[in-house]
Amino acid sequence: MTTQRIWPATDGPNTSNDDGQAINVGTEFVVSTPAWVTALRWYRGTTSVNPDSLRLYQITSPSTGTMLAEVVSPVATGTGWHESPITPVAISAVTRYKSVAHMPNHYTATGGYWAGGGPGAGGIVNGFLTAPNTGNAEGGGQGTFRYGVVAFPDGTFNGGNYWVDVVVTDVDPTGTIIVDVGQAVELNSADAISVTRSYPVEQAVSIDSANAIQADIVTATITPLRKRVSGTEPQRIIAGNEPPFRVSGNEVGAP
Repeated sequence: MTTQRIWPATDGPNTSNDDGQAINVGTEFVVSTPAWVTALRWYRGTTSVNPDSLRLYQITSPSTGTMLAEVVSPVATGTGWHESPITPVAISAVTRYKSVAHMPNHYTATGGYWAGGGPGAGGIVNGFLTAPNTGNAEGGGQGTFRYGVVAFPDGTFNGGNYWVDVVVTDVDPTGTIIVDVGQAVELNSADAISVTRSYPVEQAVSIDSANAIQADIVTATITPLRKRVSGTEPQRIIAGNEPPFRVSGNEVGAP
């Protein structure tokens, strides 16, 4: 499982601004593979306040978008990046999306970021996640804003970046484990069953749940599994103490 963000924790704005009114600010992004948005991010500057809300849009035209998710930002303190988790939203490759924050007054900005010789003039690519530059953006440009009530931002100024980000993963965080007949699998059901895994029929697999599974654990309903060998059900395997085991043609099922 790979999780990507547009900017690392060490990158951020150089100014905080206050135009005396509420403002929507956003960043356009696209993925090259089916993915899931799990959180929205914003940068809290030295004089910033927290957003009223964070929203995820699918871009439908240069000036409009369909809202896919909204979350009220929790109270945050201190300068730097903050994340607000959302119920995972599936997004499609090539389709354009926008992460948006509605700020009651203060917001952070870096002028010229997306244009000219700015850091984002060529766009930003992190694995399957891309934030296109102004010339390649579709939702009114890159680094967009709109003053007033909650709305889809579509205005730009001087290639400005307003530091709204997104957290995406390429593994479905809502999935469950799939086990096929004809397979024998060793799993520590207390710790590892929430992992999304699919194996082909007639494949025999031996998994060290303490090492091979833990890296990809996601939140899901835990369904304990047990192995059946010649009609005898042995005790559950304890993580980190699994003996080698390969059997073809046996079933794995829920108790």
